[in-house]
Amino acid sequence: MAASGAGKWGRLVSRPVVRWTALVAIAAGVLIAAFALPKAQPKAQPIAVDDAVVLAADTALGDAMRAADRRTTRRLLALQFSFVDADGKTYARKDFLRDLAHFAAGAASEPKVRGYGLVAQVTGRHKSAHDTDVFFLDVWVRQKGAWRALLTQEVPIANADNDTTAATPSSKHSASPAASPP
Repeated sequence: MAASGAGKWGRLVSRPVVRWTALVAIAAGVLIAAFALPKAQPKAQPIAVDDAVVLAADTALGDAMRAADRRTTRRLLALQFSFVDADGKTYARKDFLRDLAHFAAGAASEPKVRGYGLVAQVTGRHKSAHDTDVFFLDVWVRQKGAWRALLTQEVPIANADNDTTAATPSSKHSASPAASPP
């Protein structure tokens, strides 16, 4: 009898029905997961950066550089620190510390701080060690509970009175509308 009952059940449920039922169940599970999971995950909250603390660290670094205070400067620099001067030359941390007086710049005018969690940037203008006006970018990282300078870059600011080539386009790239083909 048991054999005849199993045969009867086997005839009632065919293999294509079982396959389609399994396929529908898997598709339903995928759809539920696709629409339910993104709503269940919390949105990332920005990490607040205390701009005053970053600016104080940046000011302390500038003061230590001008005073040729290697100990304080070393404490404020990340181990991976690099400096890019206005000529585009890059100096590693040890080279920067070795000739600190060579890189000492004037105090920043109107510095601006932007925080990005564990990273912050300070931008502004100052006089470079060679007494030229430069735009600077200092990148700071939060390491071991303190803000440390990771990168300092200086970019020369073109003098509008002396640099007329920056304002006039090259003759190669400028064409009058009359000279251009229709």
